[in-house]
Amino acid sequence: MPDVSNEAIFELLRKMRMDMALLREDCRTIREEIGAVRSHLIATQRDIANSYQRIDTIEARADTIDRRLEAAKVPA
Repeated sequence: MPDVSNEAIFELLRKMRMDMALLREDCRTIREEIGAVRSHLIATQRDIANSYQRIDTIEARADTIDRRLEAAKVPA
């Protein structure tokens, strides 16, 4: 096995350290993007829930109108 100098080991460790720093930065970026996606998903879920509430309110009002119309019908 060839002799491995301290300088070669140091150079390899330095490259590994730089690679690790890049990986950390990539992980940080991915975490931020996942957080943004999570926030958008929560906002979308709230919008959907609000839409369902509005639909329920409209349906309830339509039912009330239907009942009133039925009660107001004049027998033929």
